Amino acid sequence: MADTHHHGHRAVEKGRGTLWLVWLIPIVALLMAGWLVYKHYTQKGVNIIVVFDSGKGLEVDKTPLVYQGIKIGTVTDINIDANDLYKVKATITVDPRAEKYVTRKGTKFIKVEPKISLTEVTGLDTILSGVYIDLYPAGRSKNEILAKPRQFHFNGLDRYPPKRYEKGLYLTLKAPKAAVRLNAPVLFKSFIVGKVIDKRLENDDVLYTVFIEDRYANLINSGTRFWKVSGAELQANLAGVKIKMDSLATLLAGGVAFETPEGNFSSKPKDLYTLYNSKLDTHLDENIITVVADKAYNVDPNFSSVMYKGFKVGKIISLHYDTKKSQTVFKIRLSKKFSHLANEKAWFWIVRPIVGIREVKGLNAILSGPYIAFDTLDINASPKKKFVLHDNPIPLKGKIIHLSAIHAESLKSGTAILYKDIPIGQINKVSLQPERKKLDIEAIIFEKYASFLNDSSMFYVKSGVEVEMSLTDIHIESASLETLVLGGVAMVTLDRKAPQTRDHFFIFKDYKSFHKARYLKLGGAEYHILMKELGSLSKGSPILYRKFKAGEIISYRYLPESDMIDVLIFIQKQFRTRINASTRFRNVSGIELKVDFPEIKLKTASMETVLTGGLCFETPDPKASPVKSGHRFRLFDETVLKKERYDTFELWLSDTHDIKPGTQLLYKNFPIGKVDRLTLKNNMIKAEVLIEKGYSHLLRSDSVIWLKTFQMDLNGVSNIGSAVSGPALALTPGVANDRSASFILSETAPPPTYGKTGLRIIVEGDRRSSLDVGSPLYYRQVPIGKVESWVLSDDATHVDITLFIEPRYAHLVRKNSKFYMAGAFGMDVSLLGVKIRTETLKTMISGGIGMAVPDNPGPVVEDGHIFPLFNEEKEEWKSWRPKL
Repeated sequence: MADTHHHGHRAVEKGRGTLWLVWLIPIVALLMAGWLVYKHYTQKGVNIIVVFDSGKGLEVDKTPLVYQGIKIGTVTDINIDANDLYKVKATITVDPRAEKYVTRKGTKFIKVEPKISLTEVTGLDTILSGVYIDLYPAGRSKNEILAKPRQFHFNGLDRYPPKRYEKGLYLTLKAPKAAVRLNAPVLFKSFIVGKVIDKRLENDDVLYTVFIEDRYANLINSGTRFWKVSGAELQANLAGVKIKMDSLATLLAGGVAFETPEGNFSSKPKDLYTLYNSKLDTHLDENIITVVADKAYNVDPNFSSVMYKGFKVGKIISLHYDTKKSQTVFKIRLSKKFSHLANEKAWFWIVRPIVGIREVKGLNAILSGPYIAFDTLDINASPKKKFVLHDNPIPLKGKIIHLSAIHAESLKSGTAILYKDIPIGQINKVSLQPERKKLDIEAIIFEKYASFLNDSSMFYVKSGVEVEMSLTDIHIESASLETLVLGGVAMVTLDRKAPQTRDHFFIFKDYKSFHKARYLKLGGAEYHILMKELGSLSKGSPILYRKFKAGEIISYRYLPESDMIDVLIFIQKQFRTRINASTRFRNVSGIELKVDFPEIKLKTASMETVLTGGLCFETPDPKASPVKSGHRFRLFDETVLKKERYDTFELWLSDTHDIKPGTQLLYKNFPIGKVDRLTLKNNMIKAEVLIEKGYSHLLRSDSVIWLKTFQMDLNGVSNIGSAVSGPALALTPGVANDRSASFILSETAPPPTYGKTGLRIIVEGDRRSSLDVGSPLYYRQVPIGKVESWVLSDDATHVDITLFIEPRYAHLVRKNSKFYMAGAFGMDVSLLGVKIRTETLKTMISGGIGMAVPDNPGPVVEDGHIFPLFNEEKEEWKSWRPKL
């Protein structure tokens, strides 16, 4: 019993101890569910409604709400707006962390999608990422945003609002009509500094809001002027057509430009600026001028302008025809700088193209259209506001002159007289005198140009296009389209200091006739030169005297009776006295090439003579009899000049060695002649060489002529100029008294001592060793001579070496003198050390010969004396100290 009771009691205690665990699990589950519900509602965010014009691109649970690139919400529902079936209502769930800033009045939502236009490229990032909604907050700071009331329903935008919170300057411009599109650029000196961000209609004006980037805001002050630009500017006149384009965007969408003039303006920008139609409008005076015409002209105010001395200084703002008075009334505004010129002495006239049999004028208005021009006789006259419009310019005062011409050409009343292509007068009247067979022409030179006219003035008919070409000048002149069509009369005054006593002048029929007559009027002379062929000569080729241009070729013609060419030349006045019966005219190429390293010279008289040739002249006898203008010369024969200047000798060659006609003959590197021509004869080449007469005495029977070419060896580089200019002939004169006119080209250059006066002796050595022509002869380490030549003896047992001793050292060589190889390198080894023996560092490299003379010197030797050559110096020779 006891055991049974004991076990039953333990069972009851176990059940009571674990009963609470049964309730623990549901309690925990309940707490977790509550936490999840709490978390769901606390993180769910706030729903807002945004209405867009279109739902294109929006997707539920995909399209994000973005601010500064950070996602702060998602579109969770899209429906048609029940109040407006043409709009879409998008529900956006906003992140709870951002909802208190988003749900404020003034917040703007912009649907961003790809947009490409001429003035704007936006939303390109959506091509890959898809459409998103950008947020534009209601203010710049937290406090500014939180101060605004709550709002949960908004109207969305398809583009960004006009005022974004970008740092910069926002200005308002006023214009009478809309002509500039949104996002059009704002330009300063053709550089984009901002853009048009808004435009609106207010009363009768169009107001533009423009944004100027902050870094350019300092360019604006109270005096800044704005005007519209189209991106393309057309300027057309008879001088040409000019089209100026800023950019494709401004070309099609327009733009706004501005400038800030200097002056006492406030640095603070104004609240409102005027947007002018053009830059010219910004400078126009506020006062309006009235110009009245008795005729109706085909003038369009939108294209016509007001000109003063060729400058655009105003515009026609309106015109109307008064039927009661039969008058055309023009309203004009002038630039502020020119408004004072519209005064009591002003004259207004219409410029329009007129082409007829009797009258042709105003051709410069063909492209630009009719326009109004004006001028004044007194810039200080009193202002005036109403004028009469005339058909012709203001009558000008001037000097009346009379001209005569054989051919009428384009000469008629109104034809301009031009000086350096500037109108300085005109023809007033043209009449024909049958008995004189000439045209009598009355003309006027305007008063301010009257001083340009004097007795040296010449006139010719100007066709409108004149071409004067040479290699020093290419002159193609077309003054204006009016002159091109109508022609004109050109006036040239040869001497501005000449007196003015004449009022009758002749008009040459063309520029060519004038050009020829001008030479003679300047006091020059004409001469004829007969030649067999013209070569590269042409009209205008220069005539040179000591490399100065003294004249030129005027013309040339073929003479069939003599089969010659007659060349007519003109010589200027200052060179005319240099021509007489001894004068020689010859062809000149103008090129001389001289290579003398390190310098290369290319000399040319003028580029004109290089390409077109030319003539030069010299007068060897200044006292020869004079010749008159028109004298005939023959082109000088160059062979005569050769005979006068050069002697000739023959040079026989085994090969051409690159020698050619023109190869120079040098003496001490100085040119004294040249090769004239080469011929092949008896399997040898004969070169005929010209040598100047002053150097022909160098052609002795023992003279040596050798080839001077570029060389590079262990001794260095020599004759480097020959590497570019080719080989040259070098002459070394001999000592013989008789002369020769025929030589054989030496294979090697003669020794430097060849032909010099001095003592020549022979030393016999076992071998040549390192000796060569030019190796030195030393006495007490002082060079007193050189090796002149060496040759193997007849029996081939030794080498005969000829030494040349300078005359001042000839007395040092005695019959008992000892000669030894000075280039030897010796070494003596003893207990006291090592002793190295050599003459000089130079003899170690190139060799040399030393000489020693005993204390009792023998007699002086003569040319040809023979000495033995020892291989080394003996020790006792070193102690010899003879007095010589």
